[in-house]
Amino acid sequence: GATHDALGKELTAISTQLIGEKALVAGWDAHALPLIDEMTGSVKPALVALAIAALLLLAMVMTNTALLTLAHLRQRGPDRALRAALGATGSRLRGERLVTGTLLALVGAATGALVSMLAIPFLVRVLPRDVPRLDGVHFDGVATGSIVAAMLLIALMLALLPRSEERRVGK
Repeated sequence: GATHDALGKELTAISTQLIGEKALVAGWDAHALPLIDEMTGSVKPALVALAIAALLLLAMVMTNTALLTLAHLRQRGPDRALRAALGATGSRLRGERLVTGTLLALVGAATGALVSMLAIPFLVRVLPRDVPRLDGVHFDGVATGSIVAAMLLIALMLALLPRSEERRVGK
């Protein structure tokens, strides 16, 4: 593939040749623009801001989920200590946390997917028609899968807390 500069030089040479052949009016020339710049146009800063806002929102949701799960684990400390005293193994207790965290992550991801599936068509109808590439806005399974994977990773990390946490609860 050619670079943007090489393409610009080639277009300048072609323009100069066409002006010499009187096929192009003097003062007019051709120039290359990256396709993404042409497609996003003047809304590129807004799209970047929107993407950053969406990533920050995702980070906030994941942080809140992690903190709520940790608070729930702390609250269940005496319950876990009792279960351990009655013979539950550490792997059994971690397995229960894993199931709880996974269910919480899946319910949260399913709720988010449902809200997205309902909100996207509404927003497409409400937005002005001159928004570039509005016809390409749709519910994306790949993005949803990525979010579900991130939520499951957090659930797994929270379920497999360090053993020192279990020792502290057992005291």
